[in-house]
Amino acid sequence: MRLLFGVILWAACAPKPKDQRANESPQAQQEPTPPAQLTPWEYHNPETPGQFDQSKAEATIDAALVRLRTVGGAAPLAAYGLVMEHADEGCPYFSEYEGSVYWYGGCTTHDGVRFEGYSFFDTYEDTPVWGEDSSMSGPTLNSQSFVILKNGDRFDMGGSAYAIEGWTADEGLYAWSTGVSGAFGWSPHEDDPTWMGTDLRPDIETVALLWDFGDGSQYKALMSTAAMAALPTQWSTVFVSELFSVDEISDYWPCPGEPSGTISVRSESGHWFEIVYDVKADGDDWTIAPDSCDGCGTAYLDGMNVGQACNDFSVLTDWEDAPW
Repeated sequence: MRLLFGVILWAACAPKPKDQRANESPQAQQEPTPPAQLTPWEYHNPETPGQFDQSKAEATIDAALVRLRTVGGAAPLAAYGLVMEHADEGCPYFSEYEGSVYWYGGCTTHDGVRFEGYSFFDTYEDTPVWGEDSSMSGPTLNSQSFVILKNGDRFDMGGSAYAIEGWTADEGLYAWSTGVSGAFGWSPHEDDPTWMGTDLRPDIETVALLWDFGDGSQYKALMSTAAMAALPTQWSTVFVSELFSVDEISDYWPCPGEPSGTISVRSESGHWFEIVYDVKADGDDWTIAPDSCDGCGTAYLDGMNVGQACNDFSVLTDWEDAPW
């Protein structure tokens, strides 16, 4: 009985022969008439109001501040050097010009290492990056590629990284500059001790400065713009905008305990809280309002003051001869 019912149902739903469809009236083939009035769409899950949580914001900012000095181009550049040790004479195909190396593949070396994509690697050597009298050196990398080692480990490169340092045009001022954008990492990555061994995926540019006045006094500064997601905190995403922190320099920086710039923190509900700090640029000088040198910034949501966040920024300048 079930089989018979199935056959009848199939016959009723089967496409009509072409000749039968051709004999149907035009009215039978017309689309249904749309309704005269559209049914209004209603959203039954209204947006949750943004609730600022000072402790969560401060924990996220603390995590971000530490990573401004530990996350940069050094890790992917070191990994790039490691995988390139497995290249052979014909794989990947190399092109070199004035110290810049370009390669592309795919190919497999005689030892079974697979190269796919392309990479451009360059090394600055006493290059006047920051003015005619500056002298900066270090590697830079731009790549869209991956390398699979013989043991199956894979290193993916999808962006740019650099780590340079040297003297600036200002006498006695030494600088380090590092950055990374895009995605770099090993698969598997559990044994990687660098930031690439975590879930963090940064887009960051950081500059550290060291003034040496020759009389035994040294002063340090750090500036950074960065986006970081997957921080190990409840509010796990931040955007750091032109953050600039300086340790004690007489008559130059008005508040060693507080930076200029902003840090925006994203809550679990998707609201962005912008923390604005009190040190402001005034021409070539820096100023801060009286009684505002406290390490606290004002938190805003859609331009409305919703509280404050207070942090210890000494981690940005707490280093001796080099920041990283």
